Amino acid sequence: MTQPIDAGPQADPSQASPLPRLIKRLLRGVALALAALVAFAGAWYFNLPQHLLRIVGSSEVQARPQSAATLAPSPASLALRVVSANVECFYCEANWDERSASTAGYLGGLAADLIGLQELVTDRDLEAVVPTTGDYELVVPRIFGQAYGDAAILFRASRFELLESGVVWLGRNQGLPLSAGWTVGLPRYVNWVLLRERDSGAELIFVNTHFDPNRPNKDASAPIFHEVVTALSARAPVIATGDFNTCTDAERFAIVCAPPIRDTHAIASAQGGEVDAGGWSDALDIDLIDHVLVAADAVQVVAWRVDDSDPDRSDHPYVMVDLVLGTERASGPSSQD
Repeated sequence: MTQPIDAGPQADPSQASPLPRLIKRLLRGVALALAALVAFAGAWYFNLPQHLLRIVGSSEVQARPQSAATLAPSPASLALRVVSANVECFYCEANWDERSASTAGYLGGLAADLIGLQELVTDRDLEAVVPTTGDYELVVPRIFGQAYGDAAILFRASRFELLESGVVWLGRNQGLPLSAGWTVGLPRYVNWVLLRERDSGAELIFVNTHFDPNRPNKDASAPIFHEVVTALSARAPVIATGDFNTCTDAERFAIVCAPPIRDTHAIASAQGGEVDAGGWSDALDIDLIDHVLVAADAVQVVAWRVDDSDPDRSDHPYVMVDLVLGTERASGPSSQD
């Protein structure tokens, strides 16, 4: 009789090493993560979520502005106080309640006509910094009804009425809400309003923006900003504020400030207006990245100031400009510096 072959002791499955199963799980997790990353990158590159937002109509966004066929009469010169204020975001630094209250009180005390706010996000933090005095109206793009306040606009509603507004996104497709940039970065935009002074009927356009800090994004944003403001300036004089993440000696700033756009600091220096750079170099060619710009036939800059008196309020100094904007158009190019 043939004896069965002794195969030796059999392995107990319950005693098998867990290492192979762990490796398989890790490999499966890595594969899923890579697949998700590829899917996210593809959606980001082709702007799929942004196309969906446009289809469902959830974004209060207007297309790129067009030049008006005729210009509305603008019979007056307007004396204005304009402020560019990068409010350090609520999640960037602690003590938001204290900082926001300080900011709201400070902005209210300036009695500005036009304020460009940067680096805010939601309705909650926007409401925290809007001055309770001054009768300000807020203009900001909304997605599914929620504010995205990275370049919010405040104007004095008792003095001006809003005629029109729009947003151009600083991405590869500027007509898409939340259009993605050219490299990793947050969605950025150019926000603009067409205003009419209630007493005189004079019209102006106020623009606010915030360039992404990543260089490919801000390099590509500069010509878009210039094109948008140039188109708007054919309709009415333009005042623009913003955190451009760009110093005045950068090549990018020359693109931003190519004619018809001019820097109010340069105008003030040329006209002998008051210039107070605070603790910054008066040449402003090293660090200052927040600017107030104009595109108009006639501008007198009475005072240009940097306020860095309270570094706890924000990591950016605020720029405040008092100017007189000539709203009656000249027949030829401006001869004013």
